[in-house]
Amino acid sequence: MLNLITLLYSLPYITNLADTTRPWTYLEQLLGPLVVQEWLWGSAYLAHGVKHPSSLQELDRAYAQP
Repeated sequence: MLNLITLLYSLPYITNLADTTRPWTYLEQLLGPLVVQEWLWGSAYLAHGVKHPSSLQELDRAYAQP
């Protein structure tokens, strides 16, 4: 029920419903393995991981302005 309520009040701010079961998927692709904690009965998540310094250039390119 709480996830339904969260979805309903979030809908105006969501542009894509893909990967809503794992919203950290894109971040995981950029950084590698993450530890994800579920909070508030699945309506919020806290993820953390470590990115190797040599790979920071890849991250810079991903967010570079054209």
